[in-house]
Amino acid sequence: MPRRLFIGLAISGIAAWAAIGAGACSSSSQTSGGCPNLDLNCPSSPPSWKTAVQPIVNTYCATGGCHVPGGSSPYDYTNYAGVKANATRMITQLQRCLMPLADASPPPKPLPDADRQTLMYWVTCGAPDN
Repeated sequence: MPRRLFIGLAISGIAAWAAIGAGACSSSSQTSGGCPNLDLNCPSSPPSWKTAVQPIVNTYCATGGCHVPGGSSPYDYTNYAGVKANATRMITQLQRCLMPLADASPPPKPLPDADRQTLMYWVTCGAPDN
């Protein structure tokens, strides 16, 4: 299969996962729980892993004993490979404002909507290592 077609199929698959994660909330500006909907389209310039995505992940995910080796989550987000491997799992969490968990100990910082959108753009663009 040509590389371009494969990449297109992979991105289409991610977009499909994103649409599934969005559920019925794609028709309104907020989900029923007050979680603002996210744009599921890949922008012309994907967010940079190094300058945009990694700092968000380090601040909100790979902290507090969660997405770290030996943490409460089985998913290690301390490096690009770990986050990339779980990028499609992040879709539902982002769409429904499920992370970070409100009952985590210590209590986490809430993930701002702009950061949720940055992560979603990165995932829908194929989670590039840029």
